[in-house]
Amino acid sequence: DLNLIIDPFTKEDREYLAEKLNKRFGPLVERIYGIKRSAIRANDMFVVRYDATKGQSALRQHTDSSHVSFNILLNDDFEGGGTRFHHRHLETYADAHLTPGDVLINNANILHEGLATTNGTRYIFVGFTAVETFDPFTERDNELSLFASWLSLTWMQVRFKQGFENR
Repeated sequence: DLNLIIDPFTKEDREYLAEKLNKRFGPLVERIYGIKRSAIRANDMFVVRYDATKGQSALRQHTDSSHVSFNILLNDDFEGGGTRFHHRHLETYADAHLTPGDVLINNANILHEGLATTNGTRYIFVGFTAVETFDPFTERDNELSLFASWLSLTWMQVRFKQGFENR
């Protein structure tokens, strides 16, 4: 994986990415989840490589340690792959297969997995975001509604987990 913070991406690369995410990702999350753009903070972003013959070809079932996660497919010269979302109670699932440039946005607490790449190499850009009640730079209240914070199961799970880890 290539991490956008610690790996050798230029300042211009990071600024370009921030501009694209602010222009496109922020409005989508705002519309889908009802969360103000000013409350969305990127926790981590990186490029994942799934290779059919060497290294990682798939990713086991998991949930993410964030509020909202996303991935963007970067190429199409591979076979297999995709993301499988599991319904924990009905024991069913739904698969998502993107075309290059498509974004998949999901609640980070949904159980999911990266399906095996069976031929070639698949690259995805992955991001984990948090919903902040206060702007960490200005310390202003982000005016989240109760449904976007305390009444949101995702928000509560992440906050309680952070509280236990910081004890």
